[in-house]
Amino acid sequence: MSPNSTKCYDDIVVFHQYMSNDIEIEDSTNFSNTTYLEGKSTGLGYTKNNNENILILNISHKSKNKVVKAFISYIDATHLKIDKIENL
Repeated sequence: MSPNSTKCYDDIVVFHQYMSNDIEIEDSTNFSNTTYLEGKSTGLGYTKNNNENILILNISHKSKNKVVKAFISYIDATHLKIDKIENL
């Protein structure tokens, strides 16, 4: 629930593993049993403007000091479309 609202939103909390040439660079998957408020996740996905068919996903790559933002469309139960990816 939004802190200043009675509206409820669905969020996706992201944990990821980044490998390069079979070498682990970063890994937050061991924190997958924590909550978003604990600050161990590396990304957050959410819908915008009450449109549940568009997901916006931000993933932080701490080792690169970068954030990637992806816009994903829900097509049907078995298909997604990545509309756009940008570096922030």
